Amino acid sequence: MLLVGQEQAAIEADLGVFMPAGERAWGGLLRCVPIRLAAAMQHSGETLLRLPDGQERKIHPAGSPRPDRQGRLVVAFIGEGTIPSE
Repeated sequence: MLLVGQEQAAIEADLGVFMPAGERAWGGLLRCVPIRLAAAMQHSGETLLRLPDGQERKIHPAGSPRPDRQGRLVVAFIGEGTIPSE
């Protein structure tokens, strides 16, 4: 679930761990993001990703939204805090 301000929407999320400059970080891609939420993410200071187990993590967009091959809106993001466990 994606939460931006007072709005929320069910989305698909692909999570991953990467190591920029030797530090562990996490992020990924959000798929099926409604246009209004993708726009709000660019200006909101409070965007949360609610994981299936109920945990929430603050995230930030990493670049502009774009359509994928199926025409779904995709937003790359970087996560804050601890890396979610699978």
